[in-house]
Amino acid sequence: MRITGQAAQTCGKATAVYNYTDTATWQETAEWALCGTGTMQSPIDIPGTGNPILPGAPGLAVTIQSVSPALRENNGHAIEVVGNFANLTTSDQADPLQFAGAQLHFHSPSENTVGGVSYPLEMHIVLKEFNQTPGDITGGIAVISVLFTSEDTTADNPCLSGVFSPTPPEPGCEDEIDDMDLQCLDSVLKGDWWSFSGSLTTPPCTEGVEWKVMKTFATISTAQLAAFTDKYTGNNRPTQVLGSRIVSENDASATATAAPTTAAPTTAAPTTAAPTTAAPTTAAPTAAPSPPVVTTAEPSVTTAEPSPTSDNTLLYAGIGSTVVILIGVGVFMQSSAEPTPEEEGAEMTEPPPEEAPAEEE
Repeated sequence: MRITGQAAQTCGKATAVYNYTDTATWQETAEWALCGTGTMQSPIDIPGTGNPILPGAPGLAVTIQSVSPALRENNGHAIEVVGNFANLTTSDQADPLQFAGAQLHFHSPSENTVGGVSYPLEMHIVLKEFNQTPGDITGGIAVISVLFTSEDTTADNPCLSGVFSPTPPEPGCEDEIDDMDLQCLDSVLKGDWWSFSGSLTTPPCTEGVEWKVMKTFATISTAQLAAFTDKYTGNNRPTQVLGSRIVSENDASATATAAPTTAAPTTAAPTTAAPTTAAPTTAAPTAAPSPPVVTTAEPSVTTAEPSPTSDNTLLYAGIGSTVVILIGVGVFMQSSAEPTPEEEGAEMTEPPPEEAPAEEE
């Protein structure tokens, strides 16, 4: 994504602030009860081994498109960019579904983990289902998740340059960025993935979301990561119980099997080799970073009390099915039962919104 211009910030938007320090309190709000009673909640810890392998496919059926200008918002718990950056057609089910991009946002550290390993940043591309007639939105949701590794380098990820530079808006504020384009993540978004049914990772924790977590990781510079964590750190919901759900994985180079022995990714360092079931590769290969084990703290993120407006324009309450995709970040973070809150927002200072913001799951 490139930024060739930036409009002045507009403030006064409504914000949704969630208590990431104690996410168990979310269910105490009647409209968010599913956050505590649901059986298909997200995020999850993706098993590093033993996942059924789906028949080989060329890659995720994603069509990437540029959006200019794109609206960048600080909704009180994440940095979000609104626009149809990608369309998705699912290919790993009997009746393929089509989804149109709605927005993308970020969590740090990652919400989904792989084999117990957390990553510095996760991007959720949230898409809404539509019939073949353009514009006929039916309400289902899918999330494509990209996990990022963090490289100690001055080389920024070009797809994120407009998101994190100039400095993101303050809570309740928005601005426009020009030419938002995810084309530089093409190899990641069209590669292999993990698939499972889950929920939104923010209240109201609506279930029925179709998740696609990319097995190839992306990279982000330490400067870009700092630009986000200066605003939000710990805005990640802890991983939820997998229960009876099955995580499937698509591997274009493998033969379909019900009991693969894929190895959990042990490093976020990108390589130039095509990803295999043994270890995902990154889209933008760079020098292999030394993956430190990061023990994340439980920060308490307090956001400003902005004037109400609608910063979170896409609300996902009551949505049928959703899909999410993740991308990894260079610096490994060791997750625990309750990983560092990536969405760890300040104590909720306002009553819950009528509808929860569209999350990436």
